[in-house]
Amino acid sequence: MIRRVRRVWFTALLLVVAGVAGACTATPETITLRVIASSELSDVEPLLAGLREATGVELKMDYRGTLDASDAIVDGTAKSDLAWLASDKFLSLKLDELGKPRLPRESIAYSPVVFGIKRSVAQRLGWSSGARVTWGQIAAKAGADELTFGMASPDTSHSGFAAVLGAAAAFANTGAALQANQVDGAKLTDLFKGQMLTAGTSAWLVDTYVDDPAAVDGLVNYESVLTSLNASGKLAEPLDLVYPADGVTTADYPLLLLDQSKQDAYRKVVEYLRGATAQQDLTDRSFRRPTNRTVAANPRVAAVYAGELPFPANQDVVDELINAYRTTYRRPAHAIYVLDFSISMATGGRIEALRSAFANLSGADKSRLGRAAEFRDREKITIVPFAGAVQPEQTVVVDKDDPAPVTRINSLVESTPLTDGTAVWSALERAYVLAADSVATHDYLVSIVLMTDGDRNMGTELPALLDGLKALPEPVRHVRTFPIRFGEANASALNEIATLTGGKAFDARSDDELRRVFTEIRGYL
Repeated sequence: MIRRVRRVWFTALLLVVAGVAGACTATPETITLRVIASSELSDVEPLLAGLREATGVELKMDYRGTLDASDAIVDGTAKSDLAWLASDKFLSLKLDELGKPRLPRESIAYSPVVFGIKRSVAQRLGWSSGARVTWGQIAAKAGADELTFGMASPDTSHSGFAAVLGAAAAFANTGAALQANQVDGAKLTDLFKGQMLTAGTSAWLVDTYVDDPAAVDGLVNYESVLTSLNASGKLAEPLDLVYPADGVTTADYPLLLLDQSKQDAYRKVVEYLRGATAQQDLTDRSFRRPTNRTVAANPRVAAVYAGELPFPANQDVVDELINAYRTTYRRPAHAIYVLDFSISMATGGRIEALRSAFANLSGADKSRLGRAAEFRDREKITIVPFAGAVQPEQTVVVDKDDPAPVTRINSLVESTPLTDGTAVWSALERAYVLAADSVATHDYLVSIVLMTDGDRNMGTELPALLDGLKALPEPVRHVRTFPIRFGEANASALNEIATLTGGKAFDARSDDELRRVFTEIRGYL
């Protein structure tokens, strides 16, 4: 009996010891932090597993354009614990303007915004590696039709805004924060005459260039993105990086704390990302320059570059610069809207959502993003309505001093009746005929936006449309289609058209989604 009691007692003791040992070795519970992040930071995903293993903190990333993310933080729609942006300078100005405190921040890496120019073009211009090239020289070549480039929209992307700001500050040449009366509009107009490709984000800009490198001579983007692109093996001809000798604007990729209750987890993430191991991994993988001075920059990036150009100290200067880029400096857009007025659009408030979205583009949405998305001065707008047949189109040119043109197209969208049938591919064919005429003038950046909620049941069939698109002459093939799907529209067909034309497909099945999509899509036009 005594022996049995001892066995029971000994077994219980072993269980207690095992439990204590298990508690000592148990993996701490993972903490998940939501992060709103600049789109090009998608290349840090491979580092996040090591971060989670080392710190017990998992980052759930939500990628946006930098300025878009900044707006979401300011207006409270970000719903994130942290922000990891290319730069927080724009965000900080907005917070200052609203009397809100700036956010805790730590820089994680550096990358200047530079020009990547095809090697053959750089050689033709005398700008081979190491040449001293100024912003003025770049503007002169672009203005003389000797240089074309792609750049992300400064409405949503830091790299795009950094290029506009860098050029304006370099042309002012004061060494101080840019003032509105110091902007040289003539040189900026020359520079952006060369912009033949735009995009909502830096990442999408690269993808578009890879799919169609013949469209432009090069790209404006981060040093890290361009170096990574050269190293990827995706280009038949490498891009020579040109660092303007009169200065650049640099991304420092700050990690910002939005939810103050996550301070402890934030510190763990910062310490890990700024540690030697993560910094080495970051520069090896992404070609960004490390903030940790014990870690050397990737040897593929230039050893030195010109100094940092000053950022405006006033939000009004930023807003005026972006607005002038939209309405004056850049080549105007010709946006061709192919709109579905079939009977099915009466379902679920779809036609009301479409009409509301056009009202917002006409100035009804007074938010910053709403203003960024609205129709721009000098922009040509064509509406191609369709149902069972393609209906007569209407084209206007926006005039900031005359509301009549925009009123006319709004009246068309408001008054076009809904009828039977969906000849969607016939309508898109018509849009490309109009696009070809516009491309021939070389005066506009031409894009097509297709909005439909149903499958084709009349007119041209999809295979015939695709064959026709593939047979288009070279300049017209660069006209991108951006399909917006709502309702039961054929998603695979719309995606195929977006891919073939170099566009991007969007999904919007509610009023709120359509408003968001319209705001986003304007960054690509």
